[in-house]
Amino acid sequence: MAYTGRHLVGARQIRTRVQRDALLATSVHASVDRSPSLIAMVAGSLLHCVTIEMSEICDRLALYNKHEHRSRDASTASHRPAHQRSTMKMPRPSPANLLLLLATSLLALPWPASCGNPVLIPVAKEPATSLYTILIRDGAPHLVDLAGPLLWSTCAADHLPAAFTCNSTACTDANAYRAPTCHIAGHHCKTTTTKCKAYPYNPITGKCAAANLVHTRLVANTTDGKTPLQQVSVRAVAACAPPSILASMPKDVTGVAGLSAAGLALPAQVAASQGVARKFLLCLPRRGEGVAIFGGGPLFLLPESSMGDLTTALAFTRLVTRKDNPLYYIPVEAIAVNNAPVTLPANVLAGGGGVVLCSRVSYTMLRPDVYRPVVDAFERALARSDAKVSAAAPFELCYKSSMLGNTRLGYAVPDVALVLEGGKSWTFTGSSSMVDVDGQTACFAFVEMKGVKSGDPSAAGAVVGGFQMEDHLLQFDIEKMQLGFAKVPFFSACSNFNFTKTQLHSSSSRPHQLGMPTMPRSKAARPLAVAFCLAVCTLAAAATAPNGGKPLVTPITKDASTSLYTSPLKATHPLVLDLSGPLIWTSTCPPKHPTLQCHHSDCAHAHSYHPPGCPRTGYGVADEEDRFRCKCTAHPYNPFAGDKSATGDLTRVTLSANATDGHNPLRPVSFTAVAACAPPSLLANLPAGAAGVAGLAASRVALPAQVAREEKVPDKFLLCLPRSSGDGVAIFGGGPLFLMTVTAPPVEVETDFASSLTYTPLLSRRGSSSYYLPVNAIAVDKEQVKLPAADTLAAGGVVLSTRAPYTALRPDVYRPFVDAFDKALKSQSNSKRVAAVAPFELCYDSKTLPGPTRIGWLVPDIVLVLDGGKTNWTFGGLNTMVDVNGFTAACFGFVEMKVKPEKKGGYGGAPAVEIGGFQMEDHVLQFDLEKRQLGFARTQRTGDGDRSLGGL
Repeated sequence: MAYTGRHLVGARQIRTRVQRDALLATSVHASVDRSPSLIAMVAGSLLHCVTIEMSEICDRLALYNKHEHRSRDASTASHRPAHQRSTMKMPRPSPANLLLLLATSLLALPWPASCGNPVLIPVAKEPATSLYTILIRDGAPHLVDLAGPLLWSTCAADHLPAAFTCNSTACTDANAYRAPTCHIAGHHCKTTTTKCKAYPYNPITGKCAAANLVHTRLVANTTDGKTPLQQVSVRAVAACAPPSILASMPKDVTGVAGLSAAGLALPAQVAASQGVARKFLLCLPRRGEGVAIFGGGPLFLLPESSMGDLTTALAFTRLVTRKDNPLYYIPVEAIAVNNAPVTLPANVLAGGGGVVLCSRVSYTMLRPDVYRPVVDAFERALARSDAKVSAAAPFELCYKSSMLGNTRLGYAVPDVALVLEGGKSWTFTGSSSMVDVDGQTACFAFVEMKGVKSGDPSAAGAVVGGFQMEDHLLQFDIEKMQLGFAKVPFFSACSNFNFTKTQLHSSSSRPHQLGMPTMPRSKAARPLAVAFCLAVCTLAAAATAPNGGKPLVTPITKDASTSLYTSPLKATHPLVLDLSGPLIWTSTCPPKHPTLQCHHSDCAHAHSYHPPGCPRTGYGVADEEDRFRCKCTAHPYNPFAGDKSATGDLTRVTLSANATDGHNPLRPVSFTAVAACAPPSLLANLPAGAAGVAGLAASRVALPAQVAREEKVPDKFLLCLPRSSGDGVAIFGGGPLFLMTVTAPPVEVETDFASSLTYTPLLSRRGSSSYYLPVNAIAVDKEQVKLPAADTLAAGGVVLSTRAPYTALRPDVYRPFVDAFDKALKSQSNSKRVAAVAPFELCYDSKTLPGPTRIGWLVPDIVLVLDGGKTNWTFGGLNTMVDVNGFTAACFGFVEMKVKPEKKGGYGGAPAVEIGGFQMEDHVLQFDLEKRQLGFARTQRTGDGDRSLGGL
């Protein structure tokens, strides 16, 4: 085979790199010999990044070796002893040596600049302090510090420090910057074996401590810029700090994630571990979960179709660093208000202290000689002295918010811009320059720097704070030392990253994984939506329940063939949601499964409600494996198949959902629940693929109570049932709930929907697990329906049911009710009756009905008069009329209950009204089982440009 000088030169370069990297590999040789797991780790981390053709490399090395050996053999053969000129036996290499040969060979390959996928980490804003945190180590939040040179956190008391000596590169990097407030005397490097000490500091208080360096692993997800991909483990070096250093940090924070350009800051460590570029994207949220991507872009925010890759919109300016501190500086030449430069002292920004970016400062701080001219210029440009109100600390310039105009970009106030080198500007509109301090006051969100004098060169001229950086995309390119910046479009937000994934990673099996919001899906991954909206909610500040946990969210799907509602709580097998169900049951129990004993308290609760018509009794049977042990059995019940029931073991199963802040999933959560095993025959009439039923009743072994105990959240839940397509949502543990408009593109409705609920008591009846409402009367078009007796509704009561597709009324209620509706409709319009379409009686020609409108057919409202007239629950055309026969007809969506009166009178305890799923759809319902009350509100459907509410 012929070869050229080019082949030999290329091969020599590779061989040189092999020899160089072999020196590096020997430093881990001893550890590799001792640790088979480290062997696998090294091999895996080296192999996963191979992105070039191996065959050419091997050929080039083979050619080089062959050529070199021939020349070497000719020159050395005469010098070998005779006994060495025959075939030589080589010692058999150990597995560790083989691994090192492989590792050093792979390290020698000409790696591309970035050989791995970028790494994704969600960023949360802590509402009490307005600081930002990320979950990267041991599942605990770390404070985000743009100026932090280290990754540090508290460690277990028995942690093992890494074997870094004081003259190692890692130790040099760890001590490259010392906080000016840290006065601990550094140790001297007396010998080459002296252990390294680092000095992590609290950026809020300035307190520091001496600490050991340790090897650690950070768990995150790779990304394509659109969604999380696969989970990765990032090797890193961190400093261990004492808990005392955490003073004044946000709640639950255990350390700091430094994002500076230092060697042991997070960007450099992720780049080194994962083979990605040494740059990162940061999109800080105003509320909810923002996003950080280490290794570069792209970045897509929802609605994706409206924007594309946001990194293509970045403008760039230089990043400047200084030897004495790890801060990021930007070359600001001037500040403009309403496009007019503010008159400032000469070199006040470019010289002296400069302008820095700082995530630990809530609002942009200006040195006194910069602050006064900027504030005065803004006040003159706004010229709204009539709207001024008293100052609200820490802000000086405040206005009555109702007197300021509102636009898609925030309050209609003058823009504030940082004028950069080359004429570029970083502009802050009203959404970044004005902050609401209460419901009536908005203030200019720039504050005066305290404790410094005008012109002090030791203090920055301006410190750009977190509020101004929120909902801006920032790219810190440490390799090129440049900052990319762009405002996120008004119809999106940094919290609109699609953190959903098709498959859930169980947090119980990965105890230290990053909280990556992944939602179990029965279809291709897509954001959750409620009925009309089919749009994504954005995240808000994390909503922690009063007793310490976070609510759990799960999507709800309406099955088209059965009109039942399911949720993917049981891995890939959805469970049917049953408002009256007192327990959870599933047909997917493995042959060998744990069982609860008969004397267990949950066994007693599983028998609190006996299924109607169930002939089976008893709490348990003898355990087959232990005849002296009584194992608990329960009686799972299928109300959708003619009151069919069975007997099955009471066991424990794993269910999956996601923690939520009321806008988006935050992170996957797997929890253990008590459930009954059921035979597959009990699945009759359930939706295809359903594996059982999740009861939502007020029972200790129903889903809400079990989530409340496991996750330490309140015993209440929100339901928003979907109409036909898309997903509804269930949130266990309370609110909040933020929804989206159906405009194109969708815009977040900033009001917490759970705060706008109307409440009525939730009632219960002995022997029943259903939820009852205190309905005193029914009105059609504000006129009360005349029922046979004053206690007609009280006899049997009014229940809420996801078992019934449409509201069913007992015959003595149904007849006067439908007659009243038909009469009211005819008095309002020339509607024409058509033939009944089962199961409905009243059907009308669509062409003769008034409407349709954006709120449905214009037909008489149906009103449930609740709690003695204290409140009403009203159903408009969207929830009273059902389109049939290809939309040529519309039927009154209420049906007659199939029960007959008894000879002695009455209907044998049958409810007077069973409110079905269709009437509850696109309502937000909160079942507060602690206060025994129901909150309800209608999600309004409006047209283009108007506000419509959607949900998760």
